[in-house]
Amino acid sequence: MATTAETKQFIRQVRIEQDRRNALKFETIANLADFKTKLNGIEAGAQVNVIESISIDGTTQTVTGKAVALDLSDYAKKSDVAASVTVKGSVANFAALPANAEVGDMYHVTAAGGTDENGVAIKAGDNVVKTETGWDNFGGTIDLSNYVTKDGTKQLSTEDYTTAEKTKLAGVETGAQVNIIETVKVDGTALTPDANKAVNVDLSGKVDKVAGKQLSTNDFTDAYKQKVDDLDTALNTDFTEADLTYIFADEV
Repeated sequence: MATTAETKQFIRQVRIEQDRRNALKFETIANLADFKTKLNGIEAGAQVNVIESISIDGTTQTVTGKAVALDLSDYAKKSDVAASVTVKGSVANFAALPANAEVGDMYHVTAAGGTDENGVAIKAGDNVVKTETGWDNFGGTIDLSNYVTKDGTKQLSTEDYTTAEKTKLAGVETGAQVNIIETVKVDGTALTPDANKAVNVDLSGKVDKVAGKQLSTNDFTDAYKQKVDDLDTALNTDFTEADLTYIFADEV
């Protein structure tokens, strides 16, 4: 039979094993809770760091597994670009550029004259940069005196709208019309203009006005005029009673 000491030792080991198993049980439950929380944070259909497509300037790059090799040999670093040109100052003319200038040195050329390594003429105010083979004209001040400031609500026109025309237009009253005849009356009777804005005034029943003469309500016919013309001859003629009767027959 086991001694009392052995029995106690066995009981102690059993309790230790039970404690270990209880601790493992609680640890497993806690881990399951963590796993559930993590699982709830994953969206449906989520992938494990899978790159499906990468494009640079519209060009699709090849994806191999989870890696993409980007060829940046045609690109310059920002630090290299910033240090590529160094402003050095101004010189009087192209011939005055220093012979010991370093690549990237830029000078402002005050006077016109000379050409750069590409045959481009140097204008007054141009900026030139030292290259491996000579000087390159980067341009300079642009004369915009013959240009107007762009306005989003206005545009240039081939019509020369002058200040004089603007003044003339300002003097035209609102609603003014261009020689439009609205009403014409003849002897109080209104005449209606036709589609061409013309009015036909019928003067067939009128006579021309003559200075010193006027119309009369008496109908002075050609026959009466002839009688008057004949009076001159008659007054200088010895008339018989029969003649006078003939001349004034109409009045008797």
